[in-house]
Amino acid sequence: MRTCDLKLEILKFFSKAELHGYELHRLLENQEIKIGTSRLYRIPDEMKNEGLLSARWESSSAGPRKRVYSFTSKGQMKRNEVLLDAIRVVHEF
Repeated sequence: MRTCDLKLEILKFFSKAELHGYELHRLLENQEIKIGTSRLYRIPDEMKNEGLLSARWESSSAGPRKRVYSFTSKGQMKRNEVLLDAIRVVHEF
């Protein structure tokens, strides 16, 4: 899957919650999207650098700290653009 398409898939998951890398991996697998671990962790970092996601470290009582990602307003706007484009395509059809 192309990186730009993968980023759009990842944006879909942030409508209701913050997520960490393992949760993203599980959600992608549920969509039958196979991705290597190193690529999986690189993509959200790229999205953070693009201003689509924000990240913070969270302590865990059962292991190492987790990097938790959430939407930024720019990420929400991008997601809304994608949804509006899809709606336009359906209406034009």
